[in-house]
Amino acid sequence: MPATLAAVSSAYGNGFPVYVIGIGPAQALANLDQLAVVGGTDHYYPVYTPQKLADALNTIEKIVQTTCEFQTPMTPPDPTKVYVYVNKTFVEQSADNGWTCGNPSCSDIVLTGTYCADMLAGSPSKVQIIFGCKDYIPPGAIP
Repeated sequence: MPATLAAVSSAYGNGFPVYVIGIGPAQALANLDQLAVVGGTDHYYPVYTPQKLADALNTIEKIVQTTCEFQTPMTPPDPTKVYVYVNKTFVEQSADNGWTCGNPSCSDIVLTGTYCADMLAGSPSKVQIIFGCKDYIPPGAIP
């Protein structure tokens, strides 16, 4: 177990969360939870049937595929005229709770605060990024 914990810790330390799926006696289950905690994913996924395995893999897939970073298909003409909407509601640019530019050209958008937390928690969200013109005033909501 010590070598496995060290490997999991190293993977997580290098930016790779470790998802643990398993089955076994009570003593082994404590080890699986310990591996998950060290791997940054808190708890192991118990699987006692083929359906539970499929469910665990689907859950992990959704977590891994969800991100708070979005790349625009082109560089905005004016990085100061980028507007972000989540579920059709205008979101302020804010490093604490809203969004930020992921690079100087603002072609990468990163959701922050509760917007990112909700996305990672699996709340269905539609993110729209609009490039505005010189005198464009973004509405509070879009159709």
